Amino acid sequence: MISNIEIILIAIGVVLLYLIYYIFTKDSQQARQIRAMAHAVEDLNRQLFEMHKKLHQEVVEVAAMIPSKEDINLGHDFEKGVQELYFPLSESLQSIEINLQNQKHEFTDRIQVLEANLKSLTLPSSVHSMDDDKIIALYQQGHTLEMIAKELHLSKAEVEFVLKINKIR
Repeated sequence: MISNIEIILIAIGVVLLYLIYYIFTKDSQQARQIRAMAHAVEDLNRQLFEMHKKLHQEVVEVAAMIPSKEDINLGHDFEKGVQELYFPLSESLQSIEINLQNQKHEFTDRIQVLEANLKSLTLPSSVHSMDDDKIIALYQQGHTLEMIAKELHLSKAEVEFVLKINKIR
């Protein structure tokens, strides 16, 4: 026959197993959320880079269309025609630059919002502020992500996340 003490011990064991399961599932959910946010930030950075590259190509193309000073000095009648071409191109270039600046500000704002949201997420229970300092110090000493993770008993993703949050990597 099972005594009251054995029933209490079994109940405590069941509760402890449930708590361990709950903590494990919460950590894995948070890790998925963090990876999703980091992926979104990387996508935005990639899009911003591509937009800069595209604008640079457009600026080069527009600059190639602008006549040189030698062409302008060919004659007074020709100068009027050149100016008619130059001013629309110049205005087009200015509008492209303004458009790029607006898009750059928009992407910068988006990235800042995402980074703020990312920082507001609760860090996994295995990462603490003392671990952050240790991770940063070891990384700055030249240790690899794998070495840091092994030494601090963390996953490589957690180490990489701490470095990204602190804008070190």
